[in-house]
Amino acid sequence: MPESSTITMTIYESRWSFNFIGLAKLEYNKIMSSDDNYMSILLEDIRDQNKAVLEAVGQIQKTVGSLATKDELQDVADDIKTIKIAVTETNKDLGMQDIRITALEQAS
Repeated sequence: MPESSTITMTIYESRWSFNFIGLAKLEYNKIMSSDDNYMSILLEDIRDQNKAVLEAVGQIQKTVGSLATKDELQDVADDIKTIKIAVTETNKDLGMQDIRITALEQAS
C-alpha cells in the first residue's frame, strides 16, 4: 500500500506541476501582452511627441525664412547713417538760416 500512495502522490504532484506551469505560462502571456500594450502606448506617445517637434521645427523654419538677412540689415544700417548725416547737415543749415534771418531783421 505505501507504494500506491507514493504513486498517487507523484500523479498529484505532476498534475500540480502541470497546472503550475500552465498558470506560469498564462501569467507570462498576460505580462507580455501588457508589456506589448505598454510598448504600443509608449511608441504612440513618442510618435505624437515627434509630430509636435516636427511641427515646431517647421514653424521655426517659416519664421526664420521671413526674417531679414544680415545683408538687408546692413543696408538699413547704412541708410540710417546717411539719414543721420543729412539731418545733421539740415540742422546746421537751419542754424545758419536763423543767424541770417536775425541779421536781416536787425538791419531793417
